[in-house]
Amino acid sequence: MSPSSDPPQTEPAVCGPPECSEEAVAIATSTKTFDGTPYQDQATTSSQPRKFLGNLKDATFEFLVDKGLFIRCLIRKFVEREFRRQAQAISSPTVEAAMARKMAFIRELRNSEIAIHTEAAKKQEYEVASGIMEGALGPRMKYSCCLFETGNETLAEAEDKMLNTYVERMGFEDGMSLLDLGCGWGAGVLYFAELFPNSRVVGFSNSLSQREYIRKKAKEKGIRNIIVWTVDIAMADLGQKRYDRILSCEMFERLKNYDRMLAKVARALKPGGKFLLQMTCHKDTPYHFDSGWLAKHFFTGGTMPSSDLMVHFQQEDLTIAKQWHIHGRHYDQTAYRWLNNFVANEETVWPRLVEYYGRKNADVWFNRWQIYFLTRCMMFGLDHGNTYAVKHLLFEKKEKEKEKGNEKEKGKEKGDEKEKEKEKEKEKEKEKEKEKEKEKEKEKEKEKEKEKENKGADGVERRDFARTD
Repeated sequence: MSPSSDPPQTEPAVCGPPECSEEAVAIATSTKTFDGTPYQDQATTSSQPRKFLGNLKDATFEFLVDKGLFIRCLIRKFVEREFRRQAQAISSPTVEAAMARKMAFIRELRNSEIAIHTEAAKKQEYEVASGIMEGALGPRMKYSCCLFETGNETLAEAEDKMLNTYVERMGFEDGMSLLDLGCGWGAGVLYFAELFPNSRVVGFSNSLSQREYIRKKAKEKGIRNIIVWTVDIAMADLGQKRYDRILSCEMFERLKNYDRMLAKVARALKPGGKFLLQMTCHKDTPYHFDSGWLAKHFFTGGTMPSSDLMVHFQQEDLTIAKQWHIHGRHYDQTAYRWLNNFVANEETVWPRLVEYYGRKNADVWFNRWQIYFLTRCMMFGLDHGNTYAVKHLLFEKKEKEKEKGNEKEKGKEKGDEKEKEKEKEKEKEKEKEKEKEKEKEKEKEKEKEKEKENKGADGVERRDFARTD
């Protein structure tokens, strides 16, 4: 089976909670170990797994999983236990307590760095060999939620549907400039550049392997309007008023200080520009990935936002114009197909696992990636897809109106300056008039002095008479 094809639908298994999709349950209740051999001990397939796992230490479980010694039904039970732990950790006794907790979380984010543990993130996901991800993802290598409108789409169709949704929601047109923040393996930048040949498409990624993969694909397709930069996005300068549109898909979950990141986005957008953010979220409670199996191996330093979290981080000149809710079942279906592709393509994935993790750890990571994909299935399948979901938020830069206001202010200032100049001129004229008056007064004083000199002491005017003999 090729990485781009989808496995046949599996019949629903008998056991398994109703809140998970049929596909996820079918995988989770497989009666084989990860290496494909039948599991012999039937004692743990009935009512015992929950009790057994309740007493099992995490380290012991991890050891058994890494060795491929657990059937997936037990894996599912362990994942359920992790979700219960998380739900208990983030629960609040009252509405007021929940609100106070959320506001404290927001303050914590505002006082944080833009991102933490960035090197761990690169090692865990972004610098992973492209050959490993090609074995799981669809043909466009979209490493984020895809769109299953009917539920019967292939992964390739679901990838294209979500990418086209970005175009529609951003209002992207040929000739516009676009920045993809956290562009991954290039699903977005390659799609936009191919669809809009007159547009300048820029991708920012912190991974060298992702950049090389995108460049290779662009060359194969004859695409020339793509630029990919390898940068630490938390430290990078995105520029000033460069882009008509900015897109970011599931990168903000790797960040902390959204205020500072959105300020960068606002500066990088042209007046009237738009920013489309795709992010996973919990229905009402944000939290950090600071413990547990997922945090340790795949999401160190990560954040799970709540559905309403980004409302609190709007900027003065970058505000939310529209929001869309994407049901959790879309990610459930996406991750299910990743998992089945990954297992089906073991032969092609295996050499890449050995190359990246080493021969000694290749088995371990083959098992861990399966658990990771299964965890994503189950997470977004919880409560019929209503606990975890995906959000689209469209931010608009309102600097156009601001600039118009600034122009008016500048006009007023100029008018005021002219008035001030006129007043100064008037003052100067008055000063000149005063000087003239003073000069006249001086002239009068001089004339009076002369008159006094021409008169005697007795006040009789003196005259010189010509003598005549």
